[in-house]
Amino acid sequence: MADKAYKGVVNATYEKDWTDRDTGDKIVLRSFQIDGEKKYFRTGTTDLKDIREGNYISFTADERSGNVDFKSVEKVEGEAPVRAPKPSAGKNTSGSGTTTAAGRDTYWADKAARDAEITEPRISYSAAQKNATHLVCVAMEQDLLSFGNAAKGKRLDMLVDFVEQTTLQLAKLQMAAPTIMKEASNDDS
Repeated sequence: MADKAYKGVVNATYEKDWTDRDTGDKIVLRSFQIDGEKKYFRTGTTDLKDIREGNYISFTADERSGNVDFKSVEKVEGEAPVRAPKPSAGKNTSGSGTTTAAGRDTYWADKAARDAEITEPRISYSAAQKNATHLVCVAMEQDLLSFGNAAKGKRLDMLVDFVEQTTLQLAKLQMAAPTIMKEASNDDS
């Protein structure tokens, strides 16, 4: 467990009804978020007491899991930092502080948009770069590429540029794969 010290203004608290997997009892799991951190800090079934929206607190939590060492939670006296504006989407809560279905739906919609905009292109680019490097290596081994009488340093630059151009071509094909496959299946019909 890698504990890390955190300090911030609580911007949201959450409660989720749950069933204890060992006893079958109904329990309430609690968590919160602080300004400047996207992660959820979990307190398990422990009542949040001083962890209320707007409170300036310090605490330690496991950096990976977000599990809070509840004994370390303290209200910080003095002037709290200026709070960032509260996001309107994804933070929908009912009066009791429990997350609503709209909040979960917003989370998954935001995640899908982020995946489509950032994650999937990164994965496609990385795969294309690996394939382009392999393709260029094979082409070099088969003496299919020639960089003429250029100096060694210049040939290396030319080779790197060729790998980059090939990577971009392959990445574009991978991102367009659904359309290409649809057109190919229409041609076969």
